[in-house]
Amino acid sequence: MIRTMSGYGAGILVAFLTGSILGTQVVLASVQSMGLEVSWPARIEATRADLLGLTATLLPVMALALVVGWGLYDVIMTRMRRVPGPHGYALIGAMCIFALHPILGAILDVDVFAATRSWFGLLTQAIAGAFGGWCCGRVRIWATEHRKPETI
Repeated sequence: MIRTMSGYGAGILVAFLTGSILGTQVVLASVQSMGLEVSWPARIEATRADLLGLTATLLPVMALALVVGWGLYDVIMTRMRRVPGPHGYALIGAMCIFALHPILGAILDVDVFAATRSWFGLLTQAIAGAFGGWCCGRVRIWATEHRKPETI
């Protein structure tokens, strides 16, 4: 149970950080494409502000989507008597985040995260989900390999 939770926690955190940082850069790139200059200090400050601001909105929604997806993957792999691997978690993470934003947009009738208004922005979020999933799988493998043997 601990290695499941540590893997999920690490994966969610990595997916959120990566998604937030990439999302901010996608939005700033669109601002720059309109002819406005975006300096490096402005990029860094916008990234910091987004990381803090999105913690209350994007993080919980991403966490829910990823936990549901990875949990179903774990159940299916257990029933098939197979060991889940990092590539499977990465694929599930990408699919969950790729589906999350259009579903939220359809339900709320508004783009929840400005970066996902373009296909490129949505793809960067899916990449963040994949990276988080890969990290989740690696942490779970590491925790399994380094667990203490049970004493009798």
